[in-house]
Amino acid sequence: MILSVPFAESITLENQIALLRPLQPLDYQYLENFAMFEPDIWQFSLVPVSGKQGLKNYIEQATQAKQNQTEYTFIVFDKSTQTYAGCTRFYNIRPLQNEQHQDLNIFLNFSLRFEFLRPIFTHFFAFIR
Repeated sequence: MILSVPFAESITLENQIALLRPLQPLDYQYLENFAMFEPDIWQFSLVPVSGKQGLKNYIEQATQAKQNQTEYTFIVFDKSTQTYAGCTRFYNIRPLQNEQHQDLNIFLNFSLRFEFLRPIFTHFFAFIR
């Protein structure tokens, strides 16, 4: 079975707890407080986020990486609090190898526990197969 990330599509992953949708430049407004007041969640980020300019750089890099088909970044909406909780991304996406599989990694940046995302990721992998 070949794994292929559909970069041209707007992937939405959802369960009863959270909704993940593609990160867009206009999402800056939903993440600004995290960039300004929760620096710890960005500690291990692939792109350093420090303040407003750091967040702008993060979103620009995520947008470019999706166009380059190396990353797919989502904004996470917590349905229980009706607020945005941060970001997650599939990154280090490598092209199909020997028509067997495509590799990717998952990275999380948000202030809430992330166990609730496991069913969403399971759904994603079922979706792209």
